[in-house]
Amino acid sequence: MNDAKDKRITLAIDKITADLAINPRAGGLTRKVVTEYAERLAAGDDFPDMVVYKDGKTYWLSEGFHRHAGYQEAGILEAEVIVRDGDRDDAEWNAIGSNKSHGLKRTNEDKRKAVAMALKLRPKWSNRQIADHAGVG
Repeated sequence: MNDAKDKRITLAIDKITADLAINPRAGGLTRKVVTEYAERLAAGDDFPDMVVYKDGKTYWLSEGFHRHAGYQEAGILEAEVIVRDGDRDDAEWNAIGSNKSHGLKRTNEDKRKAVAMALKLRPKWSNRQIADHAGVG
């Protein structure tokens, strides 16, 4: 967990709002990866907890879009998640900085999309700050 305020809970998959506009993947979800994750989840493999931001009523998915889709495809109704306080923008900001060193390798298009998203959310930040957060050179 990232912060003292992070909470780990079991949450119903259908309570998680997976807004694909938050996902910094240029191509959206990769079907092959979703199917692989679904098969592995159905076989009982463990995956890292997804990360969601809760704004009082909505759980915004921030990390784990492929895992979330894999849970759905496998028919698994709930999962362990890390819950952080925050709104949709907080979830998007965190998503921009995720997958820099783990998970499905990011493409150059993914990196460009992450930078564009970061510039929209933090227009006054320097190029270096944006690049550092998005994990690009």
